Amino acid sequence: MKLSLQWRLLGAFIAVFLVALVVIAGVSTQSTATEFGAFVAHSGRMQRRPLAMMLAQYYAQNQSWAGAQNLIGNNLGWMSERFVVVDLENIVVVDSGNTLIGQTFTPDSGDTQMDIHVAGQVVGRMYLSQSSAGAQLNSDFMRATFRGIVLAGLAASVVAAVLSFVIARRISAPVRALTVAATRMAHGDLSQRVKVASSDEIGELGDAFNTMASSLARTDQLRRNLVADVAHELRTPLTSVLGSLEALRDGVAEPNPAFLDSAYEEGLLLKRLVNDLQELSLAEAGQVDLDRQTVALSGIVERAARALADQARAKDIALNIAVPSDLRVDVDSERIGQVLRNLLTNAISFTPAGGRVEITARALGNWVQVAVADTGIGIAAEDLPFVFERFYRADKSRTRASFGSRSGGGAGLGLAIAKQWVEAHGGKIQVASEPGRGTIFTFTLPTLRA
Repeated sequence: MKLSLQWRLLGAFIAVFLVALVVIAGVSTQSTATEFGAFVAHSGRMQRRPLAMMLAQYYAQNQSWAGAQNLIGNNLGWMSERFVVVDLENIVVVDSGNTLIGQTFTPDSGDTQMDIHVAGQVVGRMYLSQSSAGAQLNSDFMRATFRGIVLAGLAASVVAAVLSFVIARRISAPVRALTVAATRMAHGDLSQRVKVASSDEIGELGDAFNTMASSLARTDQLRRNLVADVAHELRTPLTSVLGSLEALRDGVAEPNPAFLDSAYEEGLLLKRLVNDLQELSLAEAGQVDLDRQTVALSGIVERAARALADQARAKDIALNIAVPSDLRVDVDSERIGQVLRNLLTNAISFTPAGGRVEITARALGNWVQVAVADTGIGIAAEDLPFVFERFYRADKSRTRASFGSRSGGGAGLGLAIAKQWVEAHGGKIQVASEPGRGTIFTFTLPTLRA
């Protein structure tokens, strides 16, 4: 049978507690027995000291043990323990049981020995045996102590089991919630999120799951939109081309140069869209080999600026370049030129007449940072995280003038392509914008090949 995480945690907690309880009980019992035995022995020695002093006094007065047995009947009736006194030759001279007088004494392992001193010399030894009542008392005490430890352990076990169950449930509950949410996501419900109620590792796991779920939902939405976007972008030029061909076929239109040029431009637009999609897919898959060479960045920038100079003049937009001639980068010139053309096209498209577009660059260690800034209409804060996504439009009403066309009329692929080419070189591209104040795109390029 498959055990849940909650029951496995509960079992682990209880097992650890029981092992600890057994160890503590064993150590406590052993320690109690040792300490109690030491206490009893010390108490016994204190109680027997008067007896030893009496025997020493008797020997000092008589200089022998003769007649010492009479001390029992006359003075020692209060002694409840069996005791024996032997001389230096181990011959019994006093026996509280009056059975071993004159015999050689062999002490038992449980007997307590006390030396009898006179004038600093040992004149005899006293051996005491614990009475049955004393032994029973010790046994009863240890039995009561052990019983108390067991009862306390059982009570602690019940409390520990309850607490372990609560803790195991609190730990496993978020995991169960994650499992349920993940299972529903696997069946296509990408709206699943989990409640994060802690800041520990479980909470971090919940945050990571929610982030992943949001990313998957966003990706799924983009995937759904991709087909519709591609169809939308292809429909207009295809309709125009087919309409032109149909007009020619029906004799409604004459094949004059203007008519043919219009149809040809629509065909070129279709070709550019297909090429953009192909380049983007290859770049994302890492299947494009870069022809990297160490070249002057200023040359790449100037060629891109010349390509769009007419478009800038037509809108009376100043196109300024401030790139040091000694900055050299290790790049594929054609791909980085495409990045710059896409960014410049985007800047010119959204900068009002009389505005300004500026290209600057500066060295940052082994990198060069390039910036394309404009004084255009800007991008709303909620749109900034998505401008590099294919087909993304901040203004949903725009159809042919969305962000980042490669050729200026685009399909919303220019910034996505620019991002892929910059990252293919190991760099990063970022955007900062303020509505009504303009936009700055910055990206980094390596000066040396990694």
